[in-house]
Amino acid sequence: RLLRRHIQQLGYPARFTIYARGDQEGIARNVLRQIHVPSSQLRPADLLYFISHWKSRAIDPAHAENIASTDKEHVAAIGYRRYQRELRNHGAVDFDDLLLCTDELFTRFPDIRAAEAGCFDHVLIDEYQDTNATQYRIVTALAQDHRNLCVVGDDDQSIYRWRGAEVSHLLR
Repeated sequence: RLLRRHIQQLGYPARFTIYARGDQEGIARNVLRQIHVPSSQLRPADLLYFISHWKSRAIDPAHAENIASTDKEHVAAIGYRRYQRELRNHGAVDFDDLLLCTDELFTRFPDIRAAEAGCFDHVLIDEYQDTNATQYRIVTALAQDHRNLCVVGDDDQSIYRWRGAEVSHLLR
């Protein structure tokens, strides 16, 4: 609901599309062709892995290029920039973008954050040990006014570290 109402403020069309894995792989395949990378060097699934890894840490394409340390990461960072451009050209976002766009809306537009946070008197989060930095910022933004936040989790069951989950959110 939030994104449908305000996504245009981030440069996306009001009626954006959410791309599923198959759509993402199609764009990744095209991007790798555009930059002349053979599948023996980097497969579309590999490119999407790197992109999702960076997005789960709120790393944009420019920053990904700066922190890339291996040849494969440098190629993926170039692909990431083009991948994001292609998504935008198609008026689309991927699942990681749903979180990033929400976080950006809350950061850039405090009135939007306040309006969305005002919809809730309490916030309850289950499996909190599996939240990443972006999810943590969204939860914090939603609960910052009323401070009625209840989280449930088990630090021994944190299984999404590979997706950027930080058990420290629960432990703090």
